[in-house]
Amino acid sequence: WMHCQISLSFQHLNGLPVVIIEVLAAQDQHSLHKDSPLQDQSKATLSIVRNLAHEIKNPLSGLRGAAQLLQRKLSSELQKYTEIIVSEADRLQSLVDRMLTPAKPEAKVQQNIHELTERTLQLLEVQHHQQLKIKRDYDPSLPDLFIAPEQIFQALLNLVKNACEAMDHKGQLTIRTRAIHQHSIESKQYKLMIKIDVEDTGPGIEPELIDLIFLPTISGKHSSGLGLGIAQMLVQQNQGIIEFETEQGCTCFSLFLPVLPAQTKLKS
Repeated sequence: WMHCQISLSFQHLNGLPVVIIEVLAAQDQHSLHKDSPLQDQSKATLSIVRNLAHEIKNPLSGLRGAAQLLQRKLSSELQKYTEIIVSEADRLQSLVDRMLTPAKPEAKVQQNIHELTERTLQLLEVQHHQQLKIKRDYDPSLPDLFIAPEQIFQALLNLVKNACEAMDHKGQLTIRTRAIHQHSIESKQYKLMIKIDVEDTGPGIEPELIDLIFLPTISGKHSSGLGLGIAQMLVQQNQGIIEFETEQGCTCFSLFLPVLPAQTKLKS
């Protein structure tokens, strides 16, 4: 049953007494209650992330400086690894700054999603997961997205790392991209969305964690502390959402992002 509100009123119409019955669907109110746990989880994550960001800034600068010094003494063949360290330190520094100053969100640009998935997998492959198989299942016809690319890259990276940890860095990781038509997020429907699946062959999520999986500091193989909560928060800032399905031997986190024109001004 859809929840309804019923009101009665008594009036005179053309000299005759009339009872007016109004039936109002309370769908919006029901939808709000349904989505409130996810909103509460995002708020809790944001509070913890801001506190954690203060503790990260100084060690991050030291890590970058050490990598630059090391780079001067390495051969050109090995310098690609220190370049990755410096690049990731800069990216994390930028991310920390945005967490501490949310009034200045990252600018949104037209971005091909496969550039971000490939960047994510390249970083993963550098870590030499010998027993990990990576499968790419891309739809090359997908349109560009109007997003904040560093935010979505961070969300993808968190999902991929979480999947690898769930499999103990062995098994198969699948990255799949598809176009989804007429998909709804909360009460809003979009004509076209891009869906990015991060699928692993791990043991699945424990039933008692399913409703809490995006909360920070939840323990379990399919929760990397703040990782999933941060990913959800960053995707929501791009008007998207992360959903998941799980069973023994297969867990899939799906990142949904709407396809919007570049001139649309999004709320961050």
